[in-house]
Amino acid sequence: MPNHTMNRTAQSPLRQIFQPFVLVVYLVFEVFLLVRGKPTATAATTPLPLPVRVQNAQEQAAPPYRVITAEEGNTMLKLDTAITLLDVRTREEFDGPKGHIKGAKLIPVQQLPKRWKELNTYPTKRVLVYCCACPRSAEAADFLVKKGFTVFKMEGGIDAWHEAKFPAETTSGKQATSGSSCSYKPRKK
Repeated sequence: MPNHTMNRTAQSPLRQIFQPFVLVVYLVFEVFLLVRGKPTATAATTPLPLPVRVQNAQEQAAPPYRVITAEEGNTMLKLDTAITLLDVRTREEFDGPKGHIKGAKLIPVQQLPKRWKELNTYPTKRVLVYCCACPRSAEAADFLVKKGFTVFKMEGGIDAWHEAKFPAETTSGKQATSGSSCSYKPRKK
């Protein structure tokens, strides 16, 4: 007859180590299921807000739009065919050596107050806006949010797009290239 007491003694150090760990994991899992399985009345009826990444530490309030990376923008364009891609640079920049993202609609930020209704013809009011790497897309995003659009601003614009090595096109058919030229001149108030 085998000696069972000896087996228990041999397993005892392992049990002493793993038993509390397994118990903690089990309790954490149970709490997770409890919280997730029984939402409060407020949580069940209140939609979750979109996460917003603040552009710099000096900003007091988060922007009313979502700031995304070029990688997130590329993924969004692949998965969401109903989103409108809006380039707010000038015609010269759009047609220039940096090119533009395929499928982008050009409405320069200076013309947006007069032309924003052109975006109402699209199936949704979701807009991904970009420029080069200047404040124009933030200005356009603020404007469009006030007009009722859900806006995603691509941080770094076409420069970040090129840096991530995503394809861009030009109207001349030449290969789009990255560069540092940005023709943005802030408007005088």
